[in-house]
Amino acid sequence: MSKAGPSLRWRKSLLSGSTGGQCVEVAAPGDGLVRIRDSKDPDGPQLTVTVECWQRSLSRFTGQQADQGGQTLAADHEPGSVVLRQAGGAALSFTRREWDAFLAGVRQGEFAVTATGFAIASPAAMNLSGPLA
Repeated sequence: MSKAGPSLRWRKSLLSGSTGGQCVEVAAPGDGLVRIRDSKDPDGPQLTVTVECWQRSLSRFTGQQADQGGQTLAADHEPGSVVLRQAGGAALSFTRREWDAFLAGVRQGEFAVTATGFAIASPAAMNLSGPLA
Protein backbone atom coordinates (compact mmCIF):
# COMPACT_ATOMS: atom_id res chain seq x y z
CA MET A 1 0.00 0.00 0.00
CA SER A 2 1.34 3.45 -0.86
CA LYS A 3 1.61 6.09 1.81
CA ALA A 4 -1.28 7.88 0.11
CA GLY A 5 -3.60 4.93 0.64
CA PRO A 6 -5.05 2.46 -1.82
CA SER A 7 -8.10 4.43 -2.98
CA LEU A 8 -6.71 7.76 -4.11
CA ARG A 9 -7.42 8.77 -7.69
CA TRP A 10 -4.85 11.25 -8.93
CA ARG A 11 -5.62 13.98 -11.45
CA LYS A 12 -3.32 16.12 -13.55
CA SER A 13 -4.26 18.80 -16.01
CA LEU A 14 -5.54 17.70 -19.37
CA LEU A 15 -3.45 20.60 -20.65
CA SER A 16 -0.20 18.93 -19.57
CA GLY A 17 0.28 17.19 -22.92
CA SER A 18 3.13 19.50 -23.89
CA THR A 19 5.01 18.58 -20.70
CA GLY A 20 5.33 14.93 -21.64
CA GLY A 21 2.43 14.26 -19.29
CA GLN A 22 4.52 15.35 -16.29
CA CYS A 23 2.69 17.75 -14.02
CA VAL A 24 1.29 18.60 -10.63
CA GLU A 25 -1.01 15.74 -9.57
CA VAL A 26 -3.88 16.23 -7.16
CA ALA A 27 -6.13 13.81 -5.25
CA ALA A 28 -9.31 14.85 -3.43
CA PRO A 29 -10.97 11.73 -2.04
CA GLY A 30 -13.75 13.59 -0.20
CA ASP A 31 -12.24 13.43 3.29
CA GLY A 32 -11.81 17.21 3.55
CA LEU A 33 -8.15 17.01 2.49
CA VAL A 34 -6.33 17.57 -0.79
CA ARG A 35 -3.10 15.77 -1.61
CA ILE A 36 -0.53 17.07 -4.07
CA ARG A 37 2.43 15.24 -5.61
CA ASP A 38 4.77 15.38 -8.60
CA SER A 39 3.82 12.91 -11.32
CA LYS A 40 7.54 12.38 -12.05
CA ASP A 41 7.93 10.93 -8.54
CA PRO A 42 4.63 9.28 -7.54
CA ASP A 43 6.22 7.55 -4.55
CA GLY A 44 7.99 10.72 -3.44
CA PRO A 45 6.88 13.46 -1.07
CA GLN A 46 3.31 14.69 -0.96
CA LEU A 47 1.70 17.80 0.42
CA THR A 48 -1.60 17.47 2.28
CA VAL A 49 -3.81 20.47 2.96
CA THR A 50 -7.43 21.17 3.87
CA VAL A 51 -9.93 21.95 1.13
CA GLU A 52 -10.10 25.53 2.41
CA CYS A 53 -6.32 25.92 2.19
CA TRP A 54 -6.38 24.47 -1.33
CA GLN A 55 -9.08 26.90 -2.45
CA ARG A 56 -7.21 29.91 -1.01
CA SER A 57 -3.95 28.70 -2.59
CA LEU A 58 -5.49 28.31 -6.06
CA SER A 59 -6.94 31.82 -5.82
CA ARG A 60 -3.53 33.19 -4.90
CA PHE A 61 -1.69 31.22 -7.61
CA THR A 62 -4.00 32.55 -10.33
CA GLY A 63 -4.02 36.12 -9.00
CA GLN A 64 -7.76 36.05 -8.36
CA GLN A 65 -7.36 36.94 -4.71
CA ALA A 66 -4.73 38.72 -2.68
CA ASP A 67 -3.45 37.00 0.44
CA GLN A 68 -6.18 37.48 3.02
CA GLY A 69 -4.71 35.35 5.76
CA GLY A 70 -5.24 31.72 6.54
CA GLN A 71 -2.97 28.87 5.60
CA THR A 72 -1.95 28.60 1.95
CA LEU A 73 0.69 26.78 0.00
CA ALA A 74 3.66 28.86 -1.14
CA ALA A 75 4.77 28.83 -4.76
CA ASP A 76 8.36 30.04 -4.86
CA HIS A 77 9.37 31.08 -8.36
CA GLU A 78 13.01 30.21 -8.97
CA PRO A 79 15.00 30.36 -12.22
CA GLY A 80 13.44 27.74 -14.50
CA SER A 81 11.22 26.19 -11.83
CA VAL A 82 8.50 26.68 -9.25
CA VAL A 83 8.82 25.11 -5.82
CA LEU A 84 5.53 24.37 -4.08
CA ARG A 85 5.91 24.42 -0.29
CA GLN A 86 3.75 23.65 2.67
CA ALA A 87 4.53 25.38 5.97
CA GLY A 88 6.59 22.93 7.99
CA GLY A 89 6.21 20.26 5.32
CA ALA A 90 7.69 18.88 2.16
CA ALA A 91 8.43 20.80 -1.03
CA LEU A 92 7.79 19.81 -4.63
CA SER A 93 9.68 21.24 -7.61
CA PHE A 94 8.09 21.69 -11.04
CA THR A 95 9.44 23.04 -14.30
CA ARG A 96 7.90 26.29 -15.53
CA ARG A 97 6.13 24.37 -18.27
CA GLU A 98 4.63 21.89 -15.79
CA TRP A 99 3.52 24.73 -13.51
CA ASP A 100 1.98 26.68 -16.41
CA ALA A 101 0.02 23.59 -17.50
CA PHE A 102 -1.23 23.16 -13.94
CA LEU A 103 -2.30 26.82 -13.71
CA ALA A 104 -4.09 26.54 -17.05
CA GLY A 105 -5.98 23.56 -15.65
CA VAL A 106 -6.81 25.54 -12.51
CA ARG A 107 -8.24 28.34 -14.63
CA GLN A 108 -10.31 25.78 -16.57
CA GLY A 109 -11.77 24.45 -13.28
CA GLU A 110 -10.05 21.06 -13.40
CA PHE A 111 -8.87 21.29 -9.79
CA ALA A 112 -11.93 22.83 -8.13
CA VAL A 113 -12.54 20.87 -4.93
CA THR A 114 -15.34 20.72 -2.38
CA ALA A 115 -15.42 18.86 0.93
CA THR A 116 -16.78 15.83 -0.92
CA GLY A 117 -14.10 15.68 -3.63
CA PHE A 118 -13.53 17.17 -7.06
CA ALA A 119 -16.30 19.54 -8.15
CA ILE A 120 -16.11 18.07 -11.68
CA ALA A 121 -16.01 14.29 -11.65
CA SER A 122 -14.24 13.93 -14.98
CA PRO A 123 -12.25 16.75 -16.53
CA ALA A 124 -12.24 14.75 -19.78
CA ALA A 125 -15.90 15.78 -20.19
CA MET A 126 -14.91 19.46 -20.09
CA ASN A 127 -14.56 21.50 -23.26
CA LEU A 128 -10.84 22.34 -23.05
CA SER A 129 -8.75 24.09 -25.62
CA GLY A 130 -6.02 21.43 -25.71
CA PRO A 131 -2.42 21.18 -24.55
CA LEU A 132 -0.34 24.27 -23.98
CA ALA A 133 1.77 25.29 -26.93
